[in-house]
Amino acid sequence: MLQSNGYGTLHPRIVVSVAASDAEEAERRLRTPISETVGEPPRARFEVKTSARRQGDDETAVWQIGALLDVSAQSLDWYIEWEASVY
Repeated sequence: MLQSNGYGTLHPRIVVSVAASDAEEAERRLRTPISETVGEPPRARFEVKTSARRQGDDETAVWQIGALLDVSAQSLDWYIEWEASVY
């Protein structure tokens, strides 16, 4: 279930998967600790809190996370795990 601040803003929890080789840089950019490392090849998962005006607002989540992870010449190998996210 989505949390709300009571003033019309929802707080989705988005699970972001990042290549283990990019995990340290992603942790710095997202300002969020790694929640777990899974898979082969290994990937780090981050639970990122964003903000939205309506339930199901995936465009805002993609924009907010992309703005943090794709800001420099060093792009990271990442994607959103929608099935594990609440938005």
